[in-house]
Amino acid sequence: MLPRRYFALDGMRGFAAILVTINHIGMNHDMRLGASAYLAVDFFFMLSGFVIALAYESRLQASFRFIDFLAARIIRLYPLLLLGMLFGVVKFAAQVVTHDPQTLSPAAFLGSLTTGIFILPSNIPGFTEFYPHGLTIMPLNTPQWSLFFEMAANIAFGALLYRLSTAKLGLVVLCTGLLHAYGVVHVTDKAAGVLPFAFVWGFPRVFFGFSAGMLLYRFLRDAPRRATQLAHLPAAVLVLILAAAPSSIAMRWFEIGTIFVALPLILTAGALWEIPEQHRNAYGLMGDISYPLYIMHFPLLMAFLAIGDRLDAPLLLMTLAFLVGMSLFSYAALRLFDEPARAWLSRHWRNRGGNAAVGIDGPSNFTGR
Repeated sequence: MLPRRYFALDGMRGFAAILVTINHIGMNHDMRLGASAYLAVDFFFMLSGFVIALAYESRLQASFRFIDFLAARIIRLYPLLLLGMLFGVVKFAAQVVTHDPQTLSPAAFLGSLTTGIFILPSNIPGFTEFYPHGLTIMPLNTPQWSLFFEMAANIAFGALLYRLSTAKLGLVVLCTGLLHAYGVVHVTDKAAGVLPFAFVWGFPRVFFGFSAGMLLYRFLRDAPRRATQLAHLPAAVLVLILAAAPSSIAMRWFEIGTIFVALPLILTAGALWEIPEQHRNAYGLMGDISYPLYIMHFPLLMAFLAIGDRLDAPLLLMTLAFLVGMSLFSYAALRLFDEPARAWLSRHWRNRGGNAAVGIDGPSNFTGR
C-alpha cells in the first residue's frame, strides 16, 4: 500500500532548494556553483500546480469556499515568510552599520517592509529610482519574489482555473508557454519576475508552470503509482540539470528544453514512481526543510559570507558549513515556530467560522511552494 504523501516529489523539492542555496553562494563569489538552479523556480511553480490541484481541485468543485482556500494558502506560507523578512530587516541594519553601498534608503526600506508584509513587490517599474541598481523586486529578502507570483497563481486557481475544462486548461498552458518561451529567448536572460525590467515576464512564467502542473495532475490522477528504485532517477536528473553550467551559446536551448520538456517529464516520473519505504524518511525530511531553507537562507547567507570573507575561509568549507547549519536551523524553525504558528492561525480561523481543514494542504503534505 503506497502512502498518500508523494515522497519522491517531496525529496525533489528539497534537492532543488539546496541547489538554489548553493547557486546564491556561487553568485556572491563569481563562481558558477549550481549555475542553472534558477530553473528550480520553474520546477517549484509546476510542482505547486500539481499539488494544489491534487489537494484542492475536487474540494473547491464541491463545497470548499474560495476564502477558506485563500486562508489555507496564507496560513501555510506566511509564518516562515514573515521570519525571512525579519532576517531581511536584520540584514538591512547590518548594511547600514557597515555603510554598504547597496543599502536601502530609509524610505525604500519602509516601502519594502510595508509591501513585503502583504507579499507584494516594491522595486518594480515606476519605483526603481528609489532603489540601488541590481536589486530584485523584493529587496529585503530576494527569494520572496517567487512567493508573490505563487500567490497570484493561487488566487487565479481558487477563483477560476479549477473550473476550467481540461481542453481550456490546455489552452492556458499553450498561450502562457508561448509567452514564456518568447521571454526566455528574447527578453529576460534568467530574470523573469526577479528583476524590475523583467517583472511582467514573471506572470507567464508562473502561469505556464502552475497550469502545466495542474494539467499533469489531471492526466495522472487515475494512473497507478508504484514503489521502485527507479524513483531515485528523476531526482538525480533534476539535480544534474540544476547543477549544469551550459555555455552561453547553448543556454537558451538548455532553458527551453528544461522548462518545456525535462521538468514535465521529471514531475510525471516523480508522480508515478514512489520511493521505496526504506528511503521515505530521508526524502520526507528533504521536503520538510525545503520551504524554510528556501525562504530564510538569503539574508542569513549574506551575513555568513561576510564573516567568512573576513576570516578568509575556503569557499568549500563555507558552503558545507552553511548548508549543514541552515538545514538544521530550517528544521528547528519548522518544528518550533512554523508548525505551532500555523496550528494557532488555523484554530483562530475556525473560531471565526472558517473551514476546519484550513492550513492543511491535503494528502501530499506539500507547501505548494
